[in-house]
Amino acid sequence: MGAKIGKNCYIGTSRISCYDLIHIGDGTSIGIGSQLLGYSVASDCIEFNIIDIGRDCYVGANSVLSINTLMGDGAMLLEQSQLAPGSVIPSGKVASGSPARSLKMDQPLSVATGTAVNEPELGRFKLITGFLISGLIFLPLVPFLASIPGMLLLL
Repeated sequence: MGAKIGKNCYIGTSRISCYDLIHIGDGTSIGIGSQLLGYSVASDCIEFNIIDIGRDCYVGANSVLSINTLMGDGAMLLEQSQLAPGSVIPSGKVASGSPARSLKMDQPLSVATGTAVNEPELGRFKLITGFLISGLIFLPLVPFLASIPGMLLLL
């Protein structure tokens, strides 16, 4: 119907119209209930314009992309957010809210792949620290447990 949709995309919504004005890049995921209408109704006219979503983008559930909007490669629009007319989310950036505003990333990105950096050493450290702290909680019970066999001999 005229939409330009890349490979390996997930489109979880039926709220898309003006198909010939929609451009979706490879590997993009569009959440359930999102709206990509391609038009805006004003008091005296209907305005049509493009919605351009780059490669490997994420559009959260129930989000709205207004006309004349652009999401760069790897950009994210979080759940229940609205990208106002004429707005741009630069490549690799995250936006949220209504109207959407940029957020700080909560995980560092790998420059080469654009994916989150995995830090298994930090996870192991947290696990070992948790075991040691939980062991300290039960330390006061050790003398009592050591005296149980002696108490059994007295009986």
